[in-house]
Amino acid sequence: MARILLAWELGGNSGHAARLAAISRGLLDAGHHVTLAVQRPDAFRNARDLEGRVALRQAPVWPGLWRHGGADPLGEPASFGDVLANLGFTDSGSVEYLLRAWDGLLADCAPDALIADFAPLALLAARGHMPRMAVGTGFTVPPADGPCFPPFAPDARPLVAEPMLLDVINRALERLGRPQLARLPELIAAEAMLPGAFPLLDPYAGRRAEALLPPFLSGATPLQPGPPGNAVFAYLPGLRPESAAAAALARAAGAGLRVGLHAPGLSPSQADALSATGIGLLAHPLPPAEIVRQARLVVCAGGQGLVSLALAAGLPLAIAPANIEQRLTARALAATGLAHTVSAQTDLTALAADEALQQRARTAAPQFRAPAAAYESAVTARLAVLLA
Repeated sequence: MARILLAWELGGNSGHAARLAAISRGLLDAGHHVTLAVQRPDAFRNARDLEGRVALRQAPVWPGLWRHGGADPLGEPASFGDVLANLGFTDSGSVEYLLRAWDGLLADCAPDALIADFAPLALLAARGHMPRMAVGTGFTVPPADGPCFPPFAPDARPLVAEPMLLDVINRALERLGRPQLARLPELIAAEAMLPGAFPLLDPYAGRRAEALLPPFLSGATPLQPGPPGNAVFAYLPGLRPESAAAAALARAAGAGLRVGLHAPGLSPSQADALSATGIGLLAHPLPPAEIVRQARLVVCAGGQGLVSLALAAGLPLAIAPANIEQRLTARALAATGLAHTVSAQTDLTALAADEALQQRARTAAPQFRAPAAAYESAVTARLAVLLA
């Protein structure tokens, strides 16, 4: 069968790893050979069933992800082009050598096809050499057929003009002896574009040529709302004890509400500080079925995996967004009354006790249903067509 390279460059939440792990299982079941070239190989510690079955490689790392000597963000992105600029896309030398690094990986792996999850330069490096698929959320798979990336808001002004970013790419491509791009969105174009999101959470709703797929739901079976639980489940990677979200969770725990928190990245002292407030720290996130059984309220940063699961299960949300994708998700949900954005004044105890909020979430749940494994199955089916 075919050799498939799965690439992940950008985005820090665990959803990228979970999605690629699920896609890898489908590809392995179909008899393909799988290599993962990813931003964070350690994120696959939760997919130990893949050990010995896939090859795991480190993907080239963008300057905006470096802890020392990298690129500093320029401000709040107004479009996908600004997202790239914030991650170091303003330097043609960086673009050139990231592409050279991808060239080396592609030469070593010799794939028959590429599946890219928020991996623009992997897509560009593979351009013209193999079939490519772009997978991910509505945010990470923007429309690629327009003259420029659509703005996130009608009156948004870009941090960096797209012609400038296009010139950065084309100078790098010229030095590599490759055809230049006529439009910036060509950077993320692929033979198959597979955005997965509920329409409400798609920042490009109504501006796509390709069909929107159901979101990736971590392989969970369809979740039916049951009797509301009596706990708050919180998933907040990188949470700081001094943040508004931590303070809100501490107040809820102090008021007697049962609070369970999974917060990867806490130092021992930070964990001790949070635990001292009465918050129950979880070493691992709860399985989806347990979240549905125990929770009255889900608190998260706004990653679309957990948000989509909560919506499908009829659970209200409180969102503490940390990036532009999560802020767009929080705004879309707040407009429907299905979620609140966490601030210093947020009373999670009152939200958990709000019967009207509970009822709105349960009533809306049927519109957020998707068949189990619908997204990863669609990816495997589309790949078969591309390889035929």
